[in-house]
Amino acid sequence: MGVTGLLPFVKDACVEQVHLSDLSNTVAVIDTYCWLHRALVGSAYAVYQGKPTTAHVDFCLRKVEEMKKYNIRPIFVFDGRNLPAKADVENVRRANRQKAKDEIDKLFQKGDTKTAYKILPRAIDISQEMAKQLIDKLIEEKIDYIVAPYEADAQISYLVRNGFAHFAISEDSDLILYGCDYVLYKLSAENTGTLFRMDKMLDCLGDDAYKFDFCKFRRMCILSGCDYLANLTGIGLKKSKTFFSKMTNNDTIERDLEKLPTVLNMKKLTVPNEYIKKFCEAENVFNHQLVFCPKTKKLRPFTDYSENHVKEKLTYAGEYFDENLAINLAIGNVCFKTMEMFDNAYLDKIEEKFFKSTKSIWNEAYTLEEPDRFETIIQKQLKPCYEMPDELALPSKRKFVDENEMTKIKEKKAKTSPSVSDSMTITLDDQEKSIVCESSFKSTASVQDTTDLTESETSVKVEVKSRFFAHSQEETSPSDLERINQKKQEIRENLKKLYVTKASSEGSTQDSGIYSSGSQIEETASQ
Repeated sequence: MGVTGLLPFVKDACVEQVHLSDLSNTVAVIDTYCWLHRALVGSAYAVYQGKPTTAHVDFCLRKVEEMKKYNIRPIFVFDGRNLPAKADVENVRRANRQKAKDEIDKLFQKGDTKTAYKILPRAIDISQEMAKQLIDKLIEEKIDYIVAPYEADAQISYLVRNGFAHFAISEDSDLILYGCDYVLYKLSAENTGTLFRMDKMLDCLGDDAYKFDFCKFRRMCILSGCDYLANLTGIGLKKSKTFFSKMTNNDTIERDLEKLPTVLNMKKLTVPNEYIKKFCEAENVFNHQLVFCPKTKKLRPFTDYSENHVKEKLTYAGEYFDENLAINLAIGNVCFKTMEMFDNAYLDKIEEKFFKSTKSIWNEAYTLEEPDRFETIIQKQLKPCYEMPDELALPSKRKFVDENEMTKIKEKKAKTSPSVSDSMTITLDDQEKSIVCESSFKSTASVQDTTDLTESETSVKVEVKSRFFAHSQEETSPSDLERINQKKQEIRENLKKLYVTKASSEGSTQDSGIYSSGSQIEETASQ
């Protein structure tokens, strides 16, 4: 789904380990089919056999209960009709599902149930009937939902960008190409995920960021391959970024694409006219795919048409249809295949439960309340963050904290007792012997010394090494550092005394070498 490799590419615009508690008192748009696919993995065999199941409904309602704990109100968005621009991709996916089903049939016949169960999820297709089961339950629970006229990612992005919700929850990277402001990806069972923030998008482009705007960024993604256009051989995000960083805005996109082989020095690459045409169509889909506005109760383009585009020429981005049919499709009362309504009285039930409530997106007076904490949390999360040690992990299991939180953590860590180990390695006749002194800096510190020296006819080579086991200097309070430095000096002095005493007892032959090595110790210790 979406652009291959895009989420790792935009990691610098993401906040890791964001917990739902960080996003409390907000409204979230749910990419429903992502949840449905996850829910049915465990019931894949029942779906494969065509048996009825409510696992997908139960899963989604459990997620809703989790969100309620943090006062997050969900809006479920369902996929609608197949988009003409995506027909090729849908045909490939349909063929792959059928291929998986055929393979599963053969595996079950052979008795290889283990392999069959492993690939069952590949054969799952979410039917409109399954989606309808969840819709009926959402109506019963008075939970907002909407069925997109075509693709959910465009509808989700429209709702976020136009003040119906604060952020989206999805696994589809295409939401980034639609300019969705905030998207929470990889939501785990522990209610943590990765939050993408659109206004930090340029941070992902490094030194070339000043050469890009959102339009060029999206073109870079389209060129690397998306749901509406396969990539040219050998072109991924890296080369696509290189190409568009060298393009000015002086030429049209058609002329820019013609320069692709030359700019990237790929002489064997060809850019057919049909590819250029499809590229422009893909860009138009991201700009003008049809969505449904729940306030006006009408179909409309994702963004307004420009002078060069009229709806009659953009049928690949969605076709307009009757207004009454459009609103019934938006509430889940139209069969996608026949475009006929299921129940003529269905709209009356929805009007009673949703249209009259000012808290529903279907009400003309609906407004999105900006919570005090949402922007504060987002801003705080994107300030310079610090990775937390595992032993001090927060209850929310976030691995990164802001500067204020890290200061508190440092204060807590400064109260603990750091350990220092100084070792001196003596090389005599190519044999390494060590003297180790350890000190634990508590209220009373003691130095334990062990020596192991042998006779030698050569001079000695001394190294003094220090290692902080618990904390680095940057994380230790000034008072502790002072005590540490004092103790290290004691260690060095003791090492010299021990070494001189041991060597002196072995005869005057080595005396001169011993004292000269003592000066080496002093020099190394001072360093």
